[in-house]
Amino acid sequence: MSGMELLTAIFSIVQGIVTNIMSHSGMAGGTVTELPSEIVDKIEAVGMLESIPLWIVTLLGSLLITVLSFVMILTVYGRMFKLYMYTAIAPIPLATFAGEPTQSVGKNFIRSYAGVCLEGAIIALACIIFSVFAASPPAIGDTSLSAVTIVWNYVGELVFNLLVLVGAVKASDRIVKRDHGIIGGKKMEEPKTLSYDWQYGREELFLRVDSYMNDDNLYIGLYHMEDGYPESFADLTVNLPFAPLGGINEAYIDHNFSKEKLRFIKQHKLGTIQPDTTSSGYCIFQRVAFDLKKLAELDPEGTKRFMERNGIRQRDVPKQKQKKKQRLQRER
Repeated sequence: MSGMELLTAIFSIVQGIVTNIMSHSGMAGGTVTELPSEIVDKIEAVGMLESIPLWIVTLLGSLLITVLSFVMILTVYGRMFKLYMYTAIAPIPLATFAGEPTQSVGKNFIRSYAGVCLEGAIIALACIIFSVFAASPPAIGDTSLSAVTIVWNYVGELVFNLLVLVGAVKASDRIVKRDHGIIGGKKMEEPKTLSYDWQYGREELFLRVDSYMNDDNLYIGLYHMEDGYPESFADLTVNLPFAPLGGINEAYIDHNFSKEKLRFIKQHKLGTIQPDTTSSGYCIFQRVAFDLKKLAELDPEGTKRFMERNGIRQRDVPKQKQKKKQRLQRER
């Protein structure tokens, strides 16, 4: 399956959801809302002088409704342009599926594209909710009030209903990204972050533990929160099938910003840096023996899955080598 076919399949699925929502809601035909007869009678009975404040109220209400309508239309069109832009740049992130260390980029892109498509379903639901509000016109409390007061109350309630619709339409992207109940399952709990210093400043990152598909070697990724949603920051490890490893808890560090990553490992005591390295092409990779118990504190679910795939029990987790000074103290 090509990249374009994959994106088209996702769009077709979501478009089918939107079509079903609209057809079952009974909004396909559309209805026209008319002013209540009480308001029509009040307006027709207004004299010349009394029509001036009525004209001002009507003008203000019309301006508010026009502005809110433009905001909603621009939001919907913005979603369309986002779909066009995602489709245009799709070959670049989809190409990252070719290598395991970069697959997280492609996965995040597919997830984001599905989120943009699902915004259409959220917008359709918002329109259904608004249609329920607008199905019955705003109630007229007291017909003995002046025409200006009655029209002001009517326009105010109509503007409020439209604000609900615009707010729901504008929040469609945040609903999909932040809650992620539609795409990513249950809402993600707040992860434990670690400080990461590099040449561009300090980042607050958290770890995700997994295994490579072809050989179940240890994979560790660095992530950060972006708009309430986890985004990939960098790969801490890299898979080198040809390079020897001394244990299931060992892995080679990705050569991109390797000095910063090794400093990060030392700072937070994630593992022990081994003396030997390996090379691939023009790059040198450092071997590290990670502390699985420490990783389990930072990512319990990911570490548990990794251990189960490799047949490791909690009590069989490799212990870190003690420093020379600590060993001498114990010997004494």
